[in-house]
Amino acid sequence: MRNVGRVFFIVAMLIIVSSSIQAQKAFLLLGERLNYGLPLPIYTLYDAQNRQMVLAQDGEIRWFDDVKRPPVKVAKIKEVPRFDFSPEEQKAIDDARKSHQAMFGDIPPNFFESATLIQRPGGKEFCLTDRDSKFYFYSTETGELVRKVFIEKPKHKFAPKITMLSDDNKIVLTQSTTLSKTYVHSMETGKLLIEVNSGILDSAGLSTDGSTLFLLHDNNVLSRYSTKTGKKSAPDLTINAESAGNIVVSPAGGVIAFNLYSKGDSNGQAIINLQTNELVVCDSTLKKFSTLAFTPDGKFLAVHRPKYIHFIETTTGKHSFSYNAGYPDLWDTVIDPSFSPDSTKISFRPAGGIDIKLPYYVYCDLSQPRKKLVDKLGPS
Repeated sequence: MRNVGRVFFIVAMLIIVSSSIQAQKAFLLLGERLNYGLPLPIYTLYDAQNRQMVLAQDGEIRWFDDVKRPPVKVAKIKEVPRFDFSPEEQKAIDDARKSHQAMFGDIPPNFFESATLIQRPGGKEFCLTDRDSKFYFYSTETGELVRKVFIEKPKHKFAPKITMLSDDNKIVLTQSTTLSKTYVHSMETGKLLIEVNSGILDSAGLSTDGSTLFLLHDNNVLSRYSTKTGKKSAPDLTINAESAGNIVVSPAGGVIAFNLYSKGDSNGQAIINLQTNELVVCDSTLKKFSTLAFTPDGKFLAVHRPKYIHFIETTTGKHSFSYNAGYPDLWDTVIDPSFSPDSTKISFRPAGGIDIKLPYYVYCDLSQPRKKLVDKLGPS
């Protein structure tokens, strides 16, 4: 009997150890292709009730109580910001369109062609911008244009790199590759607050409260500037890597992430606590992936590579769960991913790959039961 007891004890311990090992593995979440057909979805977003919304190619805005069923409400957006292209730029665009039409056929008109979505915290409104100087705010309840904000920028060729808003919509960061500048403006006055020289390989970010400009420059140096004074608000931090870039800022505040590079290739990601300067290097198995976005609650960092999105725990840097596209979802690019305010859903429009037209958007419930384990991290 004593030996039998020992056997049961050993078996029980093996089960516990096995369960523990399995619990440490990342889970694979299943996504869905939704809202098929034209006019195709251009942007996805969520309202304050975590309800799915879509901005479609013809300017239609759609609301879904159930993502698998037709929209419960639709409306038309009447006006969006458009970049003021110079005659030379407009001619180049028209020529490119004609060449595409000659080789591949007509390009369906896109109402949001030069407008980019910026989803706002809480989901009560959303912003469309020309990624330069025009910011239009709309109600997620009705789709109506609520207000327009313009900032004062020098006229330049269209080469935006990044546009970010503070949570209270009072501060905006823009970055231009043609001007080699990063700008911080007041959204209340439209006036320039500070500007910083930044090369094409430099990466910038804005704190959620708008108080700090982050700049990764000279390959691996992180500088922080006060947006009130334009002076550095903390000593420069040298990142222990050949180079670093592609900053993403946590909506929860206090944390940023960026890519690490080695000999021109991706070498993983790092997450830094801005209060302590403590740096967490993320799971090395995901070193070929690029930073994409944090979830609104700041608990996870999403990293991306064609057909794969992996989620990393912010505090530990460990791989937690994934969404992998399966055939025929052979898309390459994730366009402007959106998270629901409660961080339980993600949606985005995919682009590129074999499925060229992609007349749908991708939706994934991040709270679904963790049953299937990830067995492939990325393209071989």
